[in-house]
Amino acid sequence: MGAALMMAALFAMPCFAQTTPVNYQVTATVPTQFGLIVSATSIDANGTPGPSDDIWGTPVPNGNVSFGTLTLDTDNMVFISSSYYAVDVAIIANSGWTSLLHSATSVTNGTDNLDNNINVTTIACSIVGTDECATSGTTAIDIQKLSYTSAMSMTVTPVDVDIDIAGQWLRIFYGLSSGNDPLNPQYDDNPGVSPVPASQPSGSYTGTITLTLS
Repeated sequence: MGAALMMAALFAMPCFAQTTPVNYQVTATVPTQFGLIVSATSIDANGTPGPSDDIWGTPVPNGNVSFGTLTLDTDNMVFISSSYYAVDVAIIANSGWTSLLHSATSVTNGTDNLDNNINVTTIACSIVGTDECATSGTTAIDIQKLSYTSAMSMTVTPVDVDIDIAGQWLRIFYGLSSGNDPLNPQYDDNPGVSPVPASQPSGSYTGTITLTLS
């Protein structure tokens, strides 16, 4: 009897609905991202000047550019490498960036160097999931074509190309000169670059490239 009276009393209590707006928040924090994702890919030129039959290797995160032991081309009396490199650089900067500095030390054996024998070509890629950006053309934007010497202090800015859009990145090619072919002038060396002569002193040549985002 007492329990029934208590239940009746509860149901008899007035129920008031909230008549003023009720606010609650939805929150999330997006962290600041500022840095570079870099990978290097060795490319076998397959003995031809054009890129259509090139064989791309597997990208190596933060990999090195290693031309290996050069081969003497006895027809032209120059040293050549069978491969060149593509270094892909993704700029991750959700609060903006002002410049990317490409700096480098001489590729030297301590006495002589190969600085004027290496092509450095920078392009902006805008294709996702294909190798079409391997050559300059409708799928890429040329930024700079330099010798390694000139690229010792090279700067890329957002004015050069908008690479903040998803799916876009920089690609920097490093290739040892094999000489210019009159039948394929589109593949000529960059200004200031020439082949490694047969008289080049032997030894292990090493240099360091540094990318700095600001």
